[in-house]
Amino acid sequence: TPAEETTETAAIMINETAYGSLAEAFAALPDTSDPINDPTYIKIRGEIEVAASVDVPAGKSAMLVAAEEGTTMMTAGTITDADGNVTGSGSLNVDGTGDATEGSIVDVQSGIFGMADGVTLTGNQTSGNGGAISNAAGASVYLTGGTISGNAAAVGGGIYSEGTVNLQGTVTVTGNGVKDASEVSSNVVLAGDGVLNVTGAMTGSVIGVSVQDAVAGKTVVALAEGVQDVTLADVLTQVTYEGDSSLKLGEDGVLADAAEPTATPKPTGTPKPTETPKPTSTPKPT
Repeated sequence: TPAEETTETAAIMINETAYGSLAEAFAALPDTSDPINDPTYIKIRGEIEVAASVDVPAGKSAMLVAAEEGTTMMTAGTITDADGNVTGSGSLNVDGTGDATEGSIVDVQSGIFGMADGVTLTGNQTSGNGGAISNAAGASVYLTGGTISGNAAAVGGGIYSEGTVNLQGTVTVTGNGVKDASEVSSNVVLAGDGVLNVTGAMTGSVIGVSVQDAVAGKTVVALAEGVQDVTLADVLTQVTYEGDSSLKLGEDGVLADAAEPTATPKPTGTPKPTETPKPTSTPKPT
């Protein structure tokens, strides 16, 4: 596996320890029993090109943090979450414009991948599914902020998800497309049991979504159990359905037939027969 190529000023740090590649840093992650709330911070500085897939070990959690502005991680391979957890935060820009890039920037086969404010996934093109993120069935993605734009794939230029995409905060997934047909929008594509699951208040988000093999009755957007002070009505103003024009996203977050049902006209009643006027009586002779 080739190591990352870095500039002279680039660095990958955990605490005060420097590592020569992300693979080495991930291998050094300590175990955690609480991967969501107890991640290990990996600080990245300078330009780093990931030259091969990076597996996140099971039972471990990493939060990628930019040590300074202008930090860029360019992918020439795929960052893979293999039954572990990796989270991005800070002002980290993950750019997929490295040489010979194939596959998603982040491939979540199991476990959890998270992204927060200040993180951008951009610039990747793949002939596979999921230009920025591919989320397998049973895996989860948590987006509490950040931007996914400028990516392209066969399906799901931004995100291709067979699992749950959890949303909260201000999230932008727009400006992604289909590879070799950039004029066709393809931002979030849900397949199988994929769903957008709202875990908290959302403000100012812009998310385009469509469904693979879409049918009426498919749940696209749902509120997580126990979420308070959030309504689907508020959320749906920030989500645009970009799929099959014969369907629409209903007020309950479920796909419905786009054509409004035609009201059946009420039958007109049979007019009452006109009453025959009574004959006037002949006056009696005087």
